[in-house]
Amino acid sequence: MVERARAAVLVEPRRIEIEEIAVPETGADDGILKVEATGVCGSDIPYYTGEIQGGMGRMPIILGHEIVGRVDRIGNEAAEKWNLREGDRIIVEEHIPCGHCDLCYGGLHKMCIKRRYGSMSTDVSPTLWGGYADAIYLDPNAVIYKADPKVPAELVTLFIPISNGIYWVQQVAGAGIGSTVVIIGPGQHGIGCCIAAREAGARNIVLVGLSNDRERLDLGLQFGATHALESDKENVVEIVRELTGGRMADCVIDVTPGASEPLAMALDLAKVRGTIVQAGFKHFKPLTNFLSDKMFMKELTFKGVWGRSTESVPIALRLIESGKLPLEKLCTHKFDVQDTGRALEAANRENGEHSMHVSVIPGIS
Repeated sequence: MVERARAAVLVEPRRIEIEEIAVPETGADDGILKVEATGVCGSDIPYYTGEIQGGMGRMPIILGHEIVGRVDRIGNEAAEKWNLREGDRIIVEEHIPCGHCDLCYGGLHKMCIKRRYGSMSTDVSPTLWGGYADAIYLDPNAVIYKADPKVPAELVTLFIPISNGIYWVQQVAGAGIGSTVVIIGPGQHGIGCCIAAREAGARNIVLVGLSNDRERLDLGLQFGATHALESDKENVVEIVRELTGGRMADCVIDVTPGASEPLAMALDLAKVRGTIVQAGFKHFKPLTNFLSDKMFMKELTFKGVWGRSTESVPIALRLIESGKLPLEKLCTHKFDVQDTGRALEAANRENGEHSMHVSVIPGIS
């Protein structure tokens, strides 16, 4: 059993201290997870760089919420509730629903933000709330799913970009057989959306990035994209117009972080009565060049999304476990807990790194 855990604690922007934290005692209704891998999400980066401070990300904090691990210890009540035993591999959702607010009663427990893995200060007992560590505390209200123990752990962490893609593209935007889907942003979530669009039977899957995203765009072609366009070199709107005979896109998914310009372009890309989905976290920046009149002139539907649905996660896990996709091509970087700062910088493509999906894996050499 894990008695003490290393944890990468973000104490101030760009300053991480590796601390050894005592693993808390557990009771009948909770447990401890030994972390196998935690994927680096783009939403972690603005907290690391200091672009966003406060709120749920109040420092000191252990970031990391794309968590895969093995049950290290578990109480009898928790084992029965979750149908688990020690040694089982599970994934852990970031939200820890309270279970008694209006959102939870309404089935929207993912929107209950009182407590979340990777977003709570280490000042909150019992401290181990983030995946960039050797272990995390399994709260009695944690949302978990069993995962295949034979699949490499870094592949399993892809459950978040893939399940998000399934939710955003299929369940929210309603893409289906013959659809035209435009995805703006060729990061891991953009690739997840390509996978979801292909699985839905979309006819045209257009992945859009910049010229310095060429490697990512080419990778997208291997995961379902039918076209990969550089918006700083090509007229994306005219190309989509030609592809669709003037009809334009059934849905546009914006997964770009921190930039509002793609939403302005989405207004021109969407067809009459089409759907625009904002999935990219804009870091609370105001929109620029967003002409809302185009929304009512085309009767567009604009939807914001945060995270994924409960239904999309098992679908993503089964897809990962099927082996039908070359997901290892997405897993470009792996770092130990002590190198979490380097992991976040690699995910942010600093220091010349050309990353796609980055994982923090305890004990990796």
